[in-house]
Amino acid sequence: MHFSRNGDEASISIDSSAGSEALRIQTPGTFASISSDLENGTMLRLESATGQVRLSSGDTESMPSIGLMNDQGRIAAMTTLRTSGGGSFHVSNPDGEPAGFLRSDLEGNGRLDLLDRSGHLLASLQTGSQSGATLALLSEFGKTVCALAGTNDGGILNLMNRTGVPVVTAGNAAQRRGGTLSVQNERGLPVVSIGSDAQESGQLRLQGPDGGTRQVLPSRR
Repeated sequence: MHFSRNGDEASISIDSSAGSEALRIQTPGTFASISSDLENGTMLRLESATGQVRLSSGDTESMPSIGLMNDQGRIAAMTTLRTSGGGSFHVSNPDGEPAGFLRSDLEGNGRLDLLDRSGHLLASLQTGSQSGATLALLSEFGKTVCALAGTNDGGILNLMNRTGVPVVTAGNAAQRRGGTLSVQNERGLPVVSIGSDAQESGQLRLQGPDGGTRQVLPSRR
């Protein structure tokens, strides 16, 4: 069944045939349609010259979703439900390649991943009910080169070399509230340690290539 409006291209179409759009409303430059199939369930599409919005109900095997398409027909953003009941939001670059993911994990914690144009994961921010928040910066080879954490006991900073070995570690001293800074060699063994002693005074420890103490400043008495 088709209804046209005199004077322009506006029309309304109704079709009960399998695989066809059940309802289509078209005006000059835009259209809206409702369809239903086994793959996507019921879908609402809104389209103009600048892009398209797709709302899908999902079915017994797929989750509901909302997709935004650019004028090239590539997915620019997608939000959907996860099987755990949480949500996820994906953002893509103009070519349709993934650029970022925001989602909740199985325990209900949040996570944000950012990728470069080539698809390399370069930054990841996540939270944990027990571990607190952590931020990881990665190289394009997948090695973590910087990690920052906020815990109930204080903040922690780790810097790694290109192979992923920690070479600088900073945070709070165990069982103390003072700070500590450690420099490691390329094998990850500490060679310089800076912190405070039990009397809350500054202390510098120099170590050999295997981590053994060589000198402590000020000298112990």
